Amino acid sequence: MGIPGATIFVWIILLMVPIVGFVFPFYLLFKGNELAWQYRKWESLDEFRESQKKWAVASFIILGIFAVAMFVMGAWLAMMIRSILHA
Repeated sequence: MGIPGATIFVWIILLMVPIVGFVFPFYLLFKGNELAWQYRKWESLDEFRESQKKWAVASFIILGIFAVAMFVMGAWLAMMIRSILHA
């Protein structure tokens, strides 16, 4: 989106700070489009909206993969704990 690399690096560091790491994603949720609009020159509003739609689809796909992975890992962990307790 044209955001400087140093800014992204600072954001990643902020995500690791306990309280900020919980609040910061909500900041990006509400301000992300505004930041994307400001940091890049767009040909038109339609181009910007199309780009945001693509990012939204990619985000939902990644979220879905993450949710499935967490479910699989949780099920595997539960099976491992159960096998250890019944051994």
